[in-house]
Amino acid sequence: MKAFLSLLSALIFVATSAPEPTPEAAYETHLPLVLKTYALNACQAPALIEPADGSSLTSIAPVFRWDRGAGSLATSLTIQVSLDPTFATSTGSYTTTSAHWVDEFRFPKNFAEGSTYYWRAYVVCGSSDPVYTAAWSFATPGSVALLSAPVLTAPADLSTLAGTSTTLQWEAVSGAVDYLVKWQKVGTTSTSSKFVPASQLQYSLAGLSSATDYEWWVSAVNADAIGEEPAHWRFSTP
Repeated sequence: MKAFLSLLSALIFVATSAPEPTPEAAYETHLPLVLKTYALNACQAPALIEPADGSSLTSIAPVFRWDRGAGSLATSLTIQVSLDPTFATSTGSYTTTSAHWVDEFRFPKNFAEGSTYYWRAYVVCGSSDPVYTAAWSFATPGSVALLSAPVLTAPADLSTLAGTSTTLQWEAVSGAVDYLVKWQKVGTTSTSSKFVPASQLQYSLAGLSSATDYEWWVSAVNADAIGEEPAHWRFSTP
């Protein structure tokens, strides 16, 4: 019994006399975890997917796709397109706050035929500086056949609506995979647009301004281009 008590006393002495870890030791213990967490959450440039770098396209209205990455802290993403590899001038830009990892966008216009374009993307994470991708290039084809313009059907040209909403309607065009609907107030250059699937031959507008003249038009779209524009039709709101 005396031997047991002596052993117990020795163990208690060792346990209570063990040195406290220094702040430096505690920091070194947790540093790998801190660095790992930072690497997962750092503001990182997205990955460009298409148009592929150096590609020669068959389309003058390409779809741009990118991967923001899982766990990204980005609060916005912008793609830029330019004829200038330094992006001193802009052919088009698009900003999204979508949280989708892989996303895409098609500009509501055709790019010039037989031209080399450059595109890149950048993300912003809160108040941080933008983080850019490298610039990729693509070449558009020298010539593309455009689909003919749809026949517009309603509301009738120069008609006056009963209220501040309406449904735009048109006839189908063979070969179309989408339609591009555009509308704006007459005398302005601020155009709204919407791609709709080929199965949808109408598009509803609501919340239009009162006592205002509008113009609208629709183009048929396939994989190669946005088709020809018809003559613009007009309507007025009461």
